[in-house]
Amino acid sequence: MSSLLKTILRTALRWGAVWAVVGLVSGIALMFGKAEFMAESGAKPVGVGEHAFWIPVMLGITIVFGLALGLIFACLMAAVQAWWIPAQASAGPLATYGPRLLCGTIAGGAIGLMLVRDSTVLTFAALGLISAVVSCAVHGIGIRRQKIAAGAQRQTLHS
Repeated sequence: MSSLLKTILRTALRWGAVWAVVGLVSGIALMFGKAEFMAESGAKPVGVGEHAFWIPVMLGITIVFGLALGLIFACLMAAVQAWWIPAQASAGPLATYGPRLLCGTIAGGAIGLMLVRDSTVLTFAALGLISAVVSCAVHGIGIRRQKIAAGAQRQTLHS
């Protein structure tokens, strides 16, 4: 497998894993909030166990959403990196994080367009943007760690 394909799959799996955690937490919250899953004729759930169906439902929905979002995002980022190489002189925050935010928003909007055809698409685009913001934060932390490690390595070479 090429390194580009591995990177795309790794990104999609990471986004799916993060969204799985979101689904697990929201499923547990819905279970303890005793939200009714389906409105049946007269049947009311009596225990928390009957509300536990929210956990696998939310987990499944968010895993699928996260994998799709991550796959579209990673493909868009690969295309952006192949076609648009920013100059090192203008490597400001917009050049560093702009493509990630744009690709995340487009990925969320694309999923929204596949599922619904109304203003709810903006909600999906917002979810993609929020995911991209988290990705930017994680990416920024990784870059800072690399700079710190490189600086420490240079100091040990000079001493």
